[in-house]
Amino acid sequence: KYGNVAAKIASIENANFKFIYIIRHPFARITSHIGHLLAEGFQNKVEIIEEHLAYTEYARQLSFYKEIFGRDSIHILFLEDLQNNPQEQLTNICQFLEIDPNYKFTRINTIRNSKNTLNINPQLRNLYKNPIVKSLGNLVPPEIRQKFYGVASRKKPFSVELSKQDRELIMKRLQPDLIQLEKEYGINFSEKWNLSI
Repeated sequence: KYGNVAAKIASIENANFKFIYIIRHPFARITSHIGHLLAEGFQNKVEIIEEHLAYTEYARQLSFYKEIFGRDSIHILFLEDLQNNPQEQLTNICQFLEIDPNYKFTRINTIRNSKNTLNINPQLRNLYKNPIVKSLGNLVPPEIRQKFYGVASRKKPFSVELSKQDRELIMKRLQPDLIQLEKEYGINFSEKWNLSI
């Protein structure tokens, strides 16, 4: 989103930067984004706004880094692949970073963030924003936190569903960006996300 960030990173002397950029299916990413904004009170109904679309223009965001650091400094990781086969993806990341690809990561199947966090009672969510409460919460293992989220959730959880019109709007806006991403990074979206662009 912020083009000057890449330039600021590049201004650091004697540093060799590599970037891991995680992308997910546009509909899933935007649905999640809307859910977070609803939960935080920054959005009061399910509707597509400019922020959702801008954050999902993956090629545009990557262009700032590609221009300064080069294509070889960027590793694109699909969230779906990370969720389905974390060990394989972590091995790929190690190879990209030129570190030991045989390193054995622990707790790779631990859920650290889930949709349960969106349904936490608003009062508890506001309490968690307190720096002291947040630092204490971070001491609790993620497995325990996930169980707590279930107990502390609203009685009637909300969900976000995109309408056919929403999906059409998203695809109309993102199609040029997806075509660019497919061309520059060799991604087959028909195969990866069952998207026809």
